[in-house]
Amino acid sequence: MKKSFLEAVKSRRTCYSITKESPLTDDKITEIITEAVKHT
Repeated sequence: MKKSFLEAVKSRRTCYSITKESPLTDDKITEIITEAVKHT
């Protein structure tokens, strides 16, 4: 059975722990956000 993209997003479940520590540096996060804003 093939799901549409929206159906797949609605039924998606991801479990992971959230901590205060980021695997990315603040500079890398800023770079990613800057690039995303440029292209929106």
